[in-house]
Order: sequence, then C-alpha cells, then structure tokens
Amino acid sequence: MDKISVIVPVFNQEKLLNKCVDSLLNQKYSNIEIILVNDGSTDRSKELCEAYVQSDSRVILINQKNRGVAGARNSGIERASGRWIGFVDSDDWVSLDMYYILIKEIENSGADIGICKITYEEEKIGSKKGNKLIIDGGHSALRRLYQTNDIRYNVCNKLFKKELFQHIRFPEGRIYEDAAIMYKLIDKADKIALSPYYLYLYHKRDGSITRSTFSEKRFDVVINYIETDKYFSNHHADLRPMLSKVFFYALKNMITDIARERARNSSYMELISSNMSKIIRNPFLRKELDSKDITVGYAVSLMPMVIFYLYQYKYTWKSKELN
Repeated sequence: MDKISVIVPVFNQEKLLNKCVDSLLNQKYSNIEIILVNDGSTDRSKELCEAYVQSDSRVILINQKNRGVAGARNSGIERASGRWIGFVDSDDWVSLDMYYILIKEIENSGADIGICKITYEEEKIGSKKGNKLIIDGGHSALRRLYQTNDIRYNVCNKLFKKELFQHIRFPEGRIYEDAAIMYKLIDKADKIALSPYYLYLYHKRDGSITRSTFSEKRFDVVINYIETDKYFSNHHADLRPMLSKVFFYALKNMITDIARERARNSSYMELISSNMSKIIRNPFLRKELDSKDITVGYAVSLMPMVIFYLYQYKYTWKSKELN
C-alpha cells in the first residue's frame, strides 16, 4: 500500500478542527500520514493539534509563523513522505472512504491524479452522480478544466502523485492559489481518474475574501491570467482564446459585484477596462467571445465609469423590485 500524505493548513479553527482531523484518522485507507500545519493560530488550534500528535503516530505537526494557506501547504509538501499527496482545509471534512476510493481508481487506471466530487450538502456525501471517467492529462484535460465542472480548480477534492509537485508550489500572498497551479499539474499528468462519488464536504466560509465585500485582492485573478497565458503561449497556444474568455467573464463578474455594493472606485474600473481592452482588441484572443460580449468589452474599455453606473442602476432597480 502506497503512503498518502494529507496536508491540513490550520489557522484559528478550534471549533471545526476535530471533525476535520477525525474524518482523516478514521479513513478506510490506513497507510496515511496527516500533516497539520499550524499557521500561527492564536486560539486553541495549536493545543488541539498537539493532542492529536500525542494520540496517533500518523499525525505530524508543523508550527510556523502565519504565511497563509499557500505557505502552509508548501510547508506540508516539503515534509510529505508519501507517494501521493492530498489537501484538506481545516474547516472541511471528508467521507471515511474518500482516499480508499481515490487510490483504487488510480491503481486501476494508472492515473497520476484522482478526483472526487465536492459538495456543500452533508447529506450528499457518499452519493453518486454519473459514471467514473479516465481521461488523458495534458491538452484535452486543460480544455476540460476551463470548460466543465468535473475537474475544477480546487486541490482539496484530489489526490496527486507527489512527483507532479516537482518545481511547482503555491504562490504565497495571493488568493485563487489553487487556480494558479492547477493547470500545470493537469498538464503534467498522463492520466486522470474522475470518480462519480461525492466524497469531500466543503464548509461555506462567510468571511472569506471571495464571499465578503469587494476587495482589491480579487485582482489576483489578473496575475493568474498573465502567468497562465504565458504558459499557454509556450505550450498550448491554441487554448489562449478559451483562457481569455474565462478571464473576460471573471472581469465582467467583478463589475457586477462592484456595482451591487455601490463601490464607486474608479481605479477598479480602470483596471478592469485595461484588461478587457487587451482581449477585445486582439482578434485571436477574442475568438471565443460572442458579439454581445465583444460589444460589452468595447464599451467597458472606452467608457468604464459609464458602464459601471449602468450596471449599478440595473442592480439598484432589481433590489427595489424585490423589496
């Protein structure tokens, strides 16, 4: 049995940590090490982690100053001794047979990555939707990553061959850190096994940056796009229009979120405008956009604040109708 290393970043999760770690210690697949990375917690999380180390030899604790989720995961990767690596967030939990199912799918197919379905609903855990799939990694899987929901950017519903992380680490100090590396991992994999089972339970985080009021950190998506587009230019140039379409819609969604909050920040709109303009004015990059999107893109690039006020009016009117 190959060893699996599961990396759990921990920061101030004293209320939910036990449920998370217990779901890992009680896995049907027993050859597992659990690497808890205490990322500068100020509550009782460190003490809870230490108790697990004392009670089970499979638990390893790393204490470090706060570096964020990416930094905690990177520390875990460096420490991992397993042939396979998984990631679980400390306020989530998993089915007790998650890693047993994923490793069997991997062994039966010769895959480098195993993926299960993810859910927000506890009653769905263990249920099945569709059939298992074995797909080739690389080009076709990259298209699937950006055009469907069966691969997703999340690292937590996946089991990776450790060697895929050679020369790859999460970018620290950035949100959307999963998306910043997922395309490289998918491209390096020869095969990917997709399980039809819901095995990972995601806990909704009300205070996260992506769910709270609009933050400038949302523009980390621009850095991700620039890096990914450069990579595609060198390795998969024909996928650049697909990537640009995904990025274009991310920018459109930001306009919507800013307008809903009535945040009259012209610098945000200028950033969105300049990035949309680069896509719209490039015939190759805009290939997968429809005529309506191209029109919106030109309007935003030429009159960013006018478009902002139109969006704001639209959502103000909608909110009045609901009330």
